[in-house]
Amino acid sequence: MANDRDKALEAGCDDYDTKPIELPRLLGKMLTLLLAREAVS
Repeated sequence: MANDRDKALEAGCDDYDTKPIELPRLLGKMLTLLLAREAVS
């Protein structure tokens, strides 16, 4: 849906991914978010 990403981010999600899931893309997003969180700590 067109507004799903916006709604997810407004609800507090760090990112949003679409179906079909592409494992390399998903893992890349997860790694990016984990590294960003680690840098803040």
